[in-house]
Amino acid sequence: MAAGNHRDSSHKTLASRWPAGAVWILPALYQVALIIAILLAIAGAELDSARRQWMIALVVSCAIWHWLSVVDVQRSGPVDARFTTVALLVLAALWYPLVLISPVFYVVLLGIFSQTVAFLPIRWIVAVSAILAILAALSLATIARP
Repeated sequence: MAAGNHRDSSHKTLASRWPAGAVWILPALYQVALIIAILLAIAGAELDSARRQWMIALVVSCAIWHWLSVVDVQRSGPVDARFTTVALLVLAALWYPLVLISPVFYVVLLGIFSQTVAFLPIRWIVAVSAILAILAALSLATIARP
């Protein structure tokens, strides 16, 4: 694989077995979960303006990163597992402070897990899922502290 090339058709993923045109479903569910989570967080949370601004900035960052690194790239064909892994881990890194602001953002983690399973080969799924589980456990431990 050439340097800078994020395409590699040498691995099989769950999404590669789907009918043409069906791959958009999981990224769309992630975006919908992100929208619902921010609406619920804004409506129900007593956030000061600084936390609200951080939350909005992080959600916008998640949406843009997700679109550019996952949606736009995935719909144009098979993608190298390393590229997709980095893209999903950046999403997780952006998700972590969101869930510390409002636990309603845990629903967004389900979208990251589902795309991990769909867009990565099995050996990468295990590693990324373990990292996501550790982040979830750390967030729960952090939120649980008084």
